[in-house]
Amino acid sequence: MSSNLENYSLALRLQHEQKYKEAIELAGKISRPEFRATILIDSGNDTGKPRLVREGIELLETALKGDQKKISRASLLYNIGNGYSALYTLRRQKGVRVIAPNDDDLRMAKKAYREALAETKDAPPSLRSQILVNYGNCLSALGRSIEAVQAYQSALDIEPKNGMAAGNLGIQLERVARITGRYTHHYIMAAQEALKTACGHEMHLSYGGIDAAPRFDQTLHRLQRLIDVHEDRLQPLEKIAPPQNRTARSRYTQFCLKHRLFLNAWVGDQSVTPARSDEIAFGPITTSLDDDQTVPELLRIFNEIKEAYTTARYLFYLSESSSRCLDDISDITNYFDAEFEDLHGLYIGLCKSAYMRSFDVLDKVARIVNVYFKIGKRMDSFGTCLQRNSLEANRMRCGLYHAPQLLKLETTASMRSQTSVSTTLRASMSI
Repeated sequence: MSSNLENYSLALRLQHEQKYKEAIELAGKISRPEFRATILIDSGNDTGKPRLVREGIELLETALKGDQKKISRASLLYNIGNGYSALYTLRRQKGVRVIAPNDDDLRMAKKAYREALAETKDAPPSLRSQILVNYGNCLSALGRSIEAVQAYQSALDIEPKNGMAAGNLGIQLERVARITGRYTHHYIMAAQEALKTACGHEMHLSYGGIDAAPRFDQTLHRLQRLIDVHEDRLQPLEKIAPPQNRTARSRYTQFCLKHRLFLNAWVGDQSVTPARSDEIAFGPITTSLDDDQTVPELLRIFNEIKEAYTTARYLFYLSESSSRCLDDISDITNYFDAEFEDLHGLYIGLCKSAYMRSFDVLDKVARIVNVYFKIGKRMDSFGTCLQRNSLEANRMRCGLYHAPQLLKLETTASMRSQTSVSTTLRASMSI
């Protein structure tokens, strides 16, 4: 056991000194597969050799299926995620054309990080913090910048001295600033503050590469110059005083803050206006000079996206709320006691409607891509396909449970006493 740790520590030191050949040779003398795999993945990533990375991943995935008493499942999954993420990065560095959302290795990395986070209940805070940082890096690569911001902030909340969390948060805030509408300059200031924190003497960058500190420092100075130029445009943020009474709006606002449902990436003071607004907007739009149709069409679709999202959000809020009015109205309707387990009711219906409206967002995003790039795809939408598949599934389920035979019972006295005419009509229409 001691020789394993000694060899592992020596291999890490050799890696730090960029003596990768010696580190890889020493890894072959390490019997613990998880230790050997870590050396192989890091060395393969640093030397541009995906074969070593894949070898490390295979060792970890084998260890994951075996006895895990010696090392935590969270640590194994975390390193597997690092391996798949390294494979994606190496392909990009070699000039291979990759489309991040469709990249299998990046998807596997995201899956591994999410599973690792689910296993960190008893793990040290530093491990959970670092998993969140790498998960945020993965989300950023996938183009999911707002979720990446949340991951970095969560990592910093867990380990306030994690310089990689603070630095990556700053870089990501600058990236999203261009789509934050009237609060762009405030996001840039928030990015600068995060980077200033990352470069502080009390922070550690032990999880980052050798280029982390210079990269954070360069970005910090660039943002400082930008802020100095636009200093006259910066207005103090308006603080929203807590309401004296619990109004419907205040309850809704607190629900959205708790579940991070506002369309923004704000991570600062939650009592100021950027935290409580749907400020996500377009960045620059490039069209030809004689094109007077694309921009209005894109803005119209974008407004529809916001409308669909905010409607879905409110329906979800209603489905999670307790309302005497909804309780009374829900009691009006009785439902069939069918053989298959299914939930029905006004609250369930509101939740289902929220999901349906959220699918509308996917349709409209596809329309934006279609309009802007003039792809010319047919108008078969995601929602239409989903609805068609759902209807087909319902037909199959109704056939399986012989639903038409159920309706033949509607003339019996027991059915008349349980179900109104309107309910029976709705049931027959659904079939």
